[in-house]
Amino acid sequence: MSRTNTRGNALQQQAKTERVVRLEVQRRHAKGSLRVLDSMIREVDDQLLYVAQFKKEWLQHRRELEAARQEILTEETAKRQQLERSCLHLLQQLARGKFTGSKTEPRKPNGE
Repeated sequence: MSRTNTRGNALQQQAKTERVVRLEVQRRHAKGSLRVLDSMIREVDDQLLYVAQFKKEWLQHRRELEAARQEILTEETAKRQQLERSCLHLLQQLARGKFTGSKTEPRKPNGE
């Protein structure tokens, strides 16, 4: 019986050893997987940082372009209003008969 008991103890010890070895292999595999995932996460974080910086610069550029566009629109509006006032003034003078035209004498028809 001692032999059976010894053999049983040896089998139990071997089963425990195999379990410990299997757990160690699983632990190492999990640790390697975590390293890969950490590396991937760092890479994604770097890419997100790059995209955020690019977006920030792009939005700043768009703001500058919009400011320049608004400035041009303001200038064009002012010029248009000035031209409209000038045309309105000219039309009012024509309507009143006060427009003298150019400082030169009116042209005579050909042959006169």
